[in-house]
Amino acid sequence: MLKESSGPFFFASLLPTFCRDSTATLRDLTVALGQPLLNYHDLGELCFKIKGGAACLGVCRMAHACGQLHQAVQNRATKER
Repeated sequence: MLKESSGPFFFASLLPTFCRDSTATLRDLTVALGQPLLNYHDLGELCFKIKGGAACLGVCRMAHACGQLHQAVQNRATKER
């Protein structure tokens, strides 16, 4: 429905924004994973952010991988409590 109201170039207009935002978020995720003490809340938020953007654009493999990483982070956070 959103695609229809935004015209035929809806996807093309979102792609550069997704690429820019996901690059920055992946950079933040890489830095967060490299810390000696992991902040599971931050990791979960970053995974969720990438998953949401990927799912909106139909980047299914990326959304699925981020979903799996998000679940692993949540499982680990629960064990650490």
